[in-house]
Amino acid sequence: MTPVNDRLHSVLAQRGVSPESLAEVCEVDPKTVSRWLGGRVPHARHRFRVARHLRVEETFLWPVPSRRSGLAVLSRDVGDTRAGCLNR
Repeated sequence: MTPVNDRLHSVLAQRGVSPESLAEVCEVDPKTVSRWLGGRVPHARHRFRVARHLRVEETFLWPVPSRRSGLAVLSRDVGDTRAGCLNR
């Protein structure tokens, strides 16, 4: 399950920007913005536009996952939880 993007929700509310107007600025369907609010990560060009429009750092809205957390997810996905299995 994808976590809700509380930071995006919060900044939209603080700035008085509706999801529909953000969709218009980004030239996407409002359903797409709804997905972002639900936790999906937009394409880079849309992340840039959102951050610029809302006057916040892109990484505030969509933090870059650490390399270790990405490896942990990968190891779970392949069904092997041994720490060294990805370094072979």
